[in-house]
Amino acid sequence: MAQYLLSFFAALVIGVVFNSSVKVVSGGDQAIVEALNGRHRTLKPGVRYILPFFEKVVHYDTTRERFIDIKPQEVITSDNTPLTIDAVVYWKIEDIEKSFYNVEQVDESISNLVLTTLRAKIATMEMGKLFSSINEINNTLLKTLDEATENWGIKIIRVNLQSVTPPASIMKSMEQKTAAENKKQAEISIARSEAQSIEIISNALQIPPNSREFIQYLIAKQYVEAHHKLSASNNSKIIFMNPGELNEAIGNLMEDDLDNTPRDSSASRKLKIVKPDMSKKQDNDISNSAS
Repeated sequence: MAQYLLSFFAALVIGVVFNSSVKVVSGGDQAIVEALNGRHRTLKPGVRYILPFFEKVVHYDTTRERFIDIKPQEVITSDNTPLTIDAVVYWKIEDIEKSFYNVEQVDESISNLVLTTLRAKIATMEMGKLFSSINEINNTLLKTLDEATENWGIKIIRVNLQSVTPPASIMKSMEQKTAAENKKQAEISIARSEAQSIEIISNALQIPPNSREFIQYLIAKQYVEAHHKLSASNNSKIIFMNPGELNEAIGNLMEDDLDNTPRDSSASRKLKIVKPDMSKKQDNDISNSAS
């Protein structure tokens, strides 16, 4: 009976020792083993063995790529403009022993280093140039952080400055400036289109664009277009004009401008704009509704 108990305890001890000596390290992970004499070594992925009671696993970490999302922070540009920035850092461990022994709390240390580098870089730039220099800032951060973390056993893969948000007042001013630029470009485009249209019409009519006949044609064309718009609107005021007198008046005005001599034209005196008497119309409507 004693032999069976002894064999049982011996097998149990052997099982415990074997179980504590065998370590399975997953792919993409590494582990650090420390011995009683202070020496340490790294366990690579796979089935690994340690000396029970003399060695122990003190750190287990992954060497896969990961990221740190930097919380929005306020920075100040060289022209004293406050900005709120948000960044993401992608990194991985290349030397697990350095990352464990040379730095404490790797994530927090990287975050603090990113913020310090960002503030120093943006403090040398004006706000107007900052938005067009995002790629330059990212590259500068990547180079600076990669050099600073080399002794930590860390590899900075890339840095992305996700957002740069100025104060609301500056945002409004920027939107107004953008709207003004867009309006200016639209007006330039319209002017170019009109100039091309005039050139096409001039070539089709074989009339110089600065001649009196061509200007009369344009005025008559605008008159017809305005007449169609007025007739299509329900709320338009009716304008009575005599096209013949209109052309005669315009021709006399053009001659006055060309000769610098004012003339008295009967056609220009006859040109009148007649508007319906809306007060009478309202009185008639009231009387009709009353009856």
